[in-house]
Amino acid sequence: ETMFYRGTLLDNVTFGMDETNPNRQSEHVWKILTKLGITNRLKNFFLDGEELSWSEVLSQSECQTLNLARCMAFNPEVLCIDQPMRAFDDNRSIYILQQLREFVTNKGLEQRPDSIASRRPRTCIFTIQRYHLLKGKVDVVYTVSIAKGIEVL
Repeated sequence: ETMFYRGTLLDNVTFGMDETNPNRQSEHVWKILTKLGITNRLKNFFLDGEELSWSEVLSQSECQTLNLARCMAFNPEVLCIDQPMRAFDDNRSIYILQQLREFVTNKGLEQRPDSIASRRPRTCIFTIQRYHLLKGKVDVVYTVSIAKGIEVL
């Protein structure tokens, strides 16, 4: 379950980031939220800077989108996500997969293009139940089962 606290959306998305981290700037977070295709309702909440108890206000898919925005804003070198597409239909899930691919390929999402050569590589590991969505969008797929152990698809 996605955890949010009473505060602004910006504070919730950047929770845990150092105050001096440039990825914490509202302009950067806005670019990521826009890239992830947030709803107009979320755009309005973000721009208004309202302090609300977000888990009581947001839908499951909005919570999932904000959780992904948290990941992308943090810009970690290794990103592990459990079921990042669980709240989305197939079309939205494919779009999110494309953003995760861009995150890995560009060594971050919505980072300055002139700094790509100096950024360290990115790796994204996630679980998914709808394997049909992965075709041609990921580097490698592993399945884990008691009967067969770990297999590469």
